[in-house]
Amino acid sequence: MNLEVWNIAIASVLLMLVYASVTSAFDMLNASLDDSANTNLTSKLGYECSSINSFISIGGSFIVPFLQCLGYRILISGSALFHVPLFLGMIFLNEYAIIAGAAIHGIADGVVWVVVFDYVVSVSQKKNIERNMSYFIFTYSFAALLGNLINYFNLDSPKKITDSARIHIYSFCTVVTVIAAFLGAFGLRKMPSTPSLQNSIQDQVDHHAVDSDAEDYNDHDQLISSSTSYLRRDSDSVLKRLLRFLLKPATLAQGVTSIVSGMYDAWIVITFTCIRNTYSDRHLLPICGLIFGCCKILFSGIWNKLTIHFGYKFMIILITLITLFWLLIIMAIFPPISLHDKGHPSDALLPQGPWAVYLLGLVTGISRTWMDVLKQISCGTCSRADDVMEGFKPSVMFTVKTIVWSSASAITYAVVPFINFYVLVGMSLFGLIVNHIMFLKILLGYFGATEIRDRLE
Repeated sequence: MNLEVWNIAIASVLLMLVYASVTSAFDMLNASLDDSANTNLTSKLGYECSSINSFISIGGSFIVPFLQCLGYRILISGSALFHVPLFLGMIFLNEYAIIAGAAIHGIADGVVWVVVFDYVVSVSQKKNIERNMSYFIFTYSFAALLGNLINYFNLDSPKKITDSARIHIYSFCTVVTVIAAFLGAFGLRKMPSTPSLQNSIQDQVDHHAVDSDAEDYNDHDQLISSSTSYLRRDSDSVLKRLLRFLLKPATLAQGVTSIVSGMYDAWIVITFTCIRNTYSDRHLLPICGLIFGCCKILFSGIWNKLTIHFGYKFMIILITLITLFWLLIIMAIFPPISLHDKGHPSDALLPQGPWAVYLLGLVTGISRTWMDVLKQISCGTCSRADDVMEGFKPSVMFTVKTIVWSSASAITYAVVPFINFYVLVGMSLFGLIVNHIMFLKILLGYFGATEIRDRLE
């Protein structure tokens, strides 16, 4: 197994284990708080923690450039460990520990979402970026399945999440995350240096001087330094080039689609809250999650084949239609009050039984999986496009994406307790239309572009 494949496999499994724990923790967060013996802790605290986590992750994204001198191995494994305090707070059910854990968890999220995806791009040859991102996301997709298996086998009552079940769930989350951190610390390998690449890099920047920190670029670095951003020393200031980068149509489109993605990711927690408020059987939560997880594995696994056979334009249209169906299901099967309080299936537009929750898990899995894959691959391809990046390293694009995505998620979590159910659905429908336009009109041209440029060269 070559080092490119090995490192992507290790990074994929690490992220899968970390977010299996995160999935398990946040899917059960609101329900665990509402069902706890401490009446002062409710799902309101859960929404607050989700919002805090998303807001703080913005700061985590900002600090990545200052931490890159530590190297990928320390950053990836260290950020994995920083997810643990929230789990410990839920084990001991201390309000202040939970809030502090959510904040620390946010820092870890901000770092890991920039560093891990930047790492996958950096160890990939240009022609393999889209393929490697697809396989990476496929492996990561097992997180939802594993996380909900943790929840399903630890629930000991269909009516409530008992204290023993809560302790077992968050203890599992802690152990799995620690294992992931050790995997990153001892599993990631340094790529071999390729001196000839240094010359090609110099040619690409018209013989401008390169930062002294970037003197020993590796084969996997390709314009990426593990310590500082790659910047050309030309007549333009860094600020001017940063402004040009931010105003590029591709960067703006990445920002808009990240807003929509952040809102839709918040819908996962919102959906589990609606299920809990509508149906009394707590086992529906992990069962819906298991269906969602199986769909993520299956539909991320076939993504690469589908894009080769049907093309990206067809897939973008299909994703939009499936997501539209997903939003209509949400609007139809949940009573509006379930967003904030207890409801009953008979109060929904189309009163249904638990099977409607299974259908929701299926459609949610397809929609969210394909939209996430599309978003991550588009970000990866744009981050390697010279006409977009203005000489900055790819992590800058991932940082922008993470900041915008985290902001959108945080704002969505923050307004949920105060907003009408149908207003939230309407906002999501509007976001879907804008997302569709951004991908078709702007980002579509970047899919496959790196491979085409390589062939032209």
